[in-house]
Amino acid sequence: GDGTQVYCTMVPGFEANAAVKIEGLPNYGTNDIFADASGNVYLYLPKGNYSFTANGEARTVTVVDAAKVFATYWDPVSRTEKSALCVAVGDSTVLEDGNWYVVNGRVERSFISDNNSVVVNGKANLILADGCEFLVFSSLDKAGVAVDAWDSLSIYGQKEGTGKLTVKGGEYGAGIGGGSYVVGIYGKGGDGGTVTINGGTVIATGGKCGAGIGGGGYNGASIYGKGGDGGTVTINGGTVIATGGKCGAGIGGGGYNGASIYGKGGDGGTVTINGGT
Repeated sequence: GDGTQVYCTMVPGFEANAAVKIEGLPNYGTNDIFADASGNVYLYLPKGNYSFTANGEARTVTVVDAAKVFATYWDPVSRTEKSALCVAVGDSTVLEDGNWYVVNGRVERSFISDNNSVVVNGKANLILADGCEFLVFSSLDKAGVAVDAWDSLSIYGQKEGTGKLTVKGGEYGAGIGGGSYVVGIYGKGGDGGTVTINGGTVIATGGKCGAGIGGGGYNGASIYGKGGDGGTVTINGGTVIATGGKCGAGIGGGGYNGASIYGKGGDGGTVTINGGT
């Protein structure tokens, strides 16, 4: 090619798995183009406006957002392959409300030196593309992937289910879920939010007191120390390996490891397993 950047755009409305003849796109072949199981065709084009025919029908496409790409995902509830317009995960550390994100290839986010984490802000969706490897390591009081009590993360795999997320919380944080904090005499692990796993492989390990998925832990001298509550965790598909720290649950509440006679672990929350392994 001439080095021009192209982006994936989806054209819907075709017969599922059927051949589609494309005409009128410069430098674009007309053969060996097939719709996916949802009747979508994916074209790779530079940013701009395009008019062409598909199976003799006039079509228009506008590639307006070069930061986003279409990605497929497997929905284990409806047992269908679907697609979404996604932000490719790279250097970003915040998964914003209402957005879809996709991990391609190998992406590593290590926060060992700066006390940070990947943060879900609102309700976000993450697709683990087949063959990808997403590694997240946090430090100190942070979760690996922070999903606080008011936030929600849904994780999807693709059809083969070979994408993998490996995440480890900081010393007091959950792998996926809450971190840890202190307010006066009340030390507490952060409560986990809503985590739904639909596919891929998720390996989540909590820190010293954190849950694998769920509440953060607390390890201090506060009089009323408490581990974080587990939040709501639903597993519909995929492979999940969740390991808590020394006093945290695999899936559920964070632990308390301080010296207070009033200290206790977090509540387990709600765990629902509909599928997966």
